Amino acid sequence: MEALRDEQLMSDALAGDQGALNILIERHYGPLLCYLYRLVHGDQQLAEDAVQETFLRMVQQGDYQIGRPLSHGSIL
Repeated sequence: MEALRDEQLMSDALAGDQGALNILIERHYGPLLCYLYRLVHGDQQLAEDAVQETFLRMVQQGDYQIGRPLSHGSIL
């Protein structure tokens, strides 16, 4: 499953596949944390909270458009 593209993993995650969601989180947690850390001027706790909130909203909203890359503003 590791070789799957983000778009397929997102589709699977929204269908309830916890494994797909875990892979997405593992792939994107670090880069997203780094980005948000810089955005909140080095506040580690705030950055970690924002990462968690991002992933929660991603799953809760469930309005991902298949085919849109995750890292280009569609969700992450």
